[in-house]
Amino acid sequence: MTPITKASLTEQRQALRQKLLEQRLLIARQLDPAPKITNRYPRSMTMRFLTRRPALAAKVLAECAALAVSARLFGPLNTAWTLTRIIRSISSTKQTKLPVPKKSDN
Repeated sequence: MTPITKASLTEQRQALRQKLLEQRLLIARQLDPAPKITNRYPRSMTMRFLTRRPALAAKVLAECAALAVSARLFGPLNTAWTLTRIIRSISSTKQTKLPVPKKSDN
């Protein structure tokens, strides 16, 4: 149980807010030890990633582009290959013609 103090509720709130702020700053320093930029530009996490780590960003974008191109290219190629296999299998099977029935004079 916490001891009862004579500090007002406002003072307790301010002290708690200060403590939370210090903890958040400590966690932020532990997660991203890079020096903080004072103007906080760029604000978006994506733009920070792109501007702070350009080599890694280029590699990630190249991998995504290669994946998109291969999916776009190999999808139709796979379909075409499947169709040619079906056509070849149909044309290679010999279809036997049934004999034409002779007309009877009856």
